[in-house]
This record gives sequence, C-alpha cells and structure tokens, in this order.
Amino acid sequence: VMMLAAGKGAKVLIEIEGPDEAVAMDAIVALIDDCFGEGQ
Repeated sequence: VMMLAAGKGAKVLIEIEGPDEAVAMDAIVALIDDCFGEGQ
C-alpha cells in the first residue's frame, strides 16, 4: 500500500478475502487513519 504513491485525497480500492477479512480491514483502516505512524 505504501508504494502506491497515492496522494492525500486519492481513492484506493482494497479487496480483502478470507476468514480474518474483518480483522484485516480494521487493521488497514487503523493504519491509514494514523497516517501509517508518520503523523499528520
């Protein structure tokens, strides 16, 4: 995801499949919301 070079406001479609898909999606959303730990 970090190599996409998607700028602020870009739309990215993420598809997740598998038995842990809800947990994986929650983790990805948390990373994005936290700016991947890089602050604002």
